Amino acid sequence: MKENKVKKELKAGKATVGSFLSIAHPTVAEVMAQSGFDWLVMDMEHGIIGIESVQTMAQAMSGTDVLPMARVPWNDFVVIKQVLETGVMGLVIPMVNTAEHAEMAVKAVKFPLEGIRGIGCQRPTGFGAWFND
Repeated sequence: MKENKVKKELKAGKATVGSFLSIAHPTVAEVMAQSGFDWLVMDMEHGIIGIESVQTMAQAMSGTDVLPMARVPWNDFVVIKQVLETGVMGLVIPMVNTAEHAEMAVKAVKFPLEGIRGIGCQRPTGFGAWFND
């Protein structure tokens, strides 16, 4: 499984540099991923990017060191689960304005007992090969 270098850098108090993508095309994602950014956020909230595009764009970034992320359209556990199954390694969740909203977001990204996320044989698990990681 790919290491989340951005999370590691942020925990160490270091800055990271990235950009938002609003054009739903894997070639755009690949070119941006080759441009030296630490992370790229595919914007599903304000961009024209849907779940299928997130998958192909994350695949286009997979041969680089960039961390693929997505800004989901809403704090919805079903959408969050589906987006995480595409292989993104970070999320921007909009409209988290209360402690209850924050709890909902955390539960959506964590597995039981801490959360409600399930696991499937998709990209983040190497299609099942990395279940034990």
